[in-house]
Amino acid sequence: MTASSANRSSSSPSSSKAALTPSGPGRSLPAWKLPYARLLERWCRALLAHQVHGMGPGLDGGLLCPACARVHGRCADAVHPLLCQAWISGDMRYRDAAIALLDWSQAVSGDDGSWTNEISGHEWKGITVFSVIALGEALRHHGDLLNRPTCARWRERLRRGADYVHANLTIATGNINYPVAAAAALAVCSAVLGEARYANRARELAASCMEFFTAHDSIPWGEGSKQPSPRGLRAVDLGYNVEETLPNLGLYASILGDSAVLDVVERSWRVHLEFMLPDGGWDDSWGTRLAKWTWWGSRTSDGCAGGLLLFANHDATFAEAAARNLALLERCTHDGLLYGGPHHHARGFAPCIHHTFCHARSIAAALDLGVDPAANRISAPAQGVRSYPDLATWIVRRGPWRATLTASDTMNPDVLSSHPSGGSLSLLWHERTGPLLCASMAEFRLVEPSNMQTARRASDMATATPRLECDIDGTVYRTDLDIQAEVAVVDERTLEVRARLVDSRHADPATGPLRAVTTYRFSAEALEIDVRADASYAAHVRLVLPVVSLADEPLRAIAGGIELVKPGAVVTVSAINADGDAAPQPLPAGRVFNQVPGFEAVPLSYGVGRGLRLRLSVR
Repeated sequence: MTASSANRSSSSPSSSKAALTPSGPGRSLPAWKLPYARLLERWCRALLAHQVHGMGPGLDGGLLCPACARVHGRCADAVHPLLCQAWISGDMRYRDAAIALLDWSQAVSGDDGSWTNEISGHEWKGITVFSVIALGEALRHHGDLLNRPTCARWRERLRRGADYVHANLTIATGNINYPVAAAAALAVCSAVLGEARYANRARELAASCMEFFTAHDSIPWGEGSKQPSPRGLRAVDLGYNVEETLPNLGLYASILGDSAVLDVVERSWRVHLEFMLPDGGWDDSWGTRLAKWTWWGSRTSDGCAGGLLLFANHDATFAEAAARNLALLERCTHDGLLYGGPHHHARGFAPCIHHTFCHARSIAAALDLGVDPAANRISAPAQGVRSYPDLATWIVRRGPWRATLTASDTMNPDVLSSHPSGGSLSLLWHERTGPLLCASMAEFRLVEPSNMQTARRASDMATATPRLECDIDGTVYRTDLDIQAEVAVVDERTLEVRARLVDSRHADPATGPLRAVTTYRFSAEALEIDVRADASYAAHVRLVLPVVSLADEPLRAIAGGIELVKPGAVVTVSAINADGDAAPQPLPAGRVFNQVPGFEAVPLSYGVGRGLRLRLSVR
């Protein structure tokens, strides 16, 4: 066991109660846990308010979603956070709600011990792994809140679920998060039920999962096709990695004392943290499951806090990252429920309760941990350009700026729901404004209808990815769909992208390829974007730049450009053509929106002509 592994052993969930001292009916918590407890209490109060009573079998005990007007099949995962809240607060209403919720779960239970994703119309049983983890962790940490008959009933239901996972889950089951979660589920069951066969199978699954880490960056892959892309890249999704795969692999390893796996997980976490923004957001603008991305994580996975805090005893980086994400979750919580993105509430969407009951699991996992976060300093990330060859993605840090460019070709078969490619500037962030540019699905669609909210109007589906586009005879050709683009790092502040404008099938116009060169140049003061396009259609090519902005942020025309007034900062966008003359942009009439990852934006658009230079600055 390495030194870091030895330090981590004290953060095992099994030691949690040593860190919590009874005080009256509830518990006295260490200071660092108080923000987690406050958010858990807000969420659990709202879950109680949305629990169904008096409506009959199939509904009673379930959680009614205010956005989807139904009971989501996975809502019984909330038994863990509800029981945790009962233990912390001493309020047994939460325990009773958890009991009613598990009783409701009979509606999604199979005779073979499995759970299904929905009451009807959805036969996927792989979801059993997450239900087993939730029930097992509730029993492992807070089972003493249940009377004997109830505890026995819960343990029997857990055993049936464990047996299903033991018999049916393999390394080939679903995306990589499923076999990883199966290893965690069986490890939890080995601790709760005391059966060695669960632990043995958990170790086998975890060993197989070790083959699913990329060569250069130690990033789990397998969220999509198991085959490499034409460029040799693997299917990677950051949202699922940080909210399910890494936390569950860490959970498995901490329970069974697998120090080798813990070391791999810690190393991988450090790479993933390079994609966390200072405001606690996760940059999944290049991920294969971008359709589920929201700024705080992924919509129906469990969250990152518990997984990060497993490593907090010896490195404050992990505790700080968890705390930043927690603060973002708080900012996106209104009336007790977590909204699907930073601007969903302002846009008038109702909150899907799925976000809350899933992410409450990770908050409960954090509160169950017996950790004492280290107090060492967190070093600032290095300036310049960082290349991720396993992802065909680049991160730029220059002064107050942070940017991501991606040319990954790991597209899903449903092309227009995939992440952007083409060397797109998929993220632009400034320390005074937060996100300014942020990619979305190429076309919003319900890739997972039961796990995504529907759009309310046409402007809620607008593409938010910065791109070049051209309409030729009614077909739109775009750079963000080009899976053969080339990105060159010119120096530590400059990148050059050579891309084609292609249609949704990645095809060129009938007259031949339409090529463009885009140069991104960063300084402490501004981002400059230079664009040159093939002469044949250059007059019709436009640079589309949806700038993240809430509808109440003033927008005004100024000499040579526009100004956008944000809280504490003013964003200026100006452009000149090849002759050095101003390229004016009429003020857009309103805002567009995309649920991925949940931002309103000002839709700016500039003709490229014989050449265009755009300047974006913040003061």
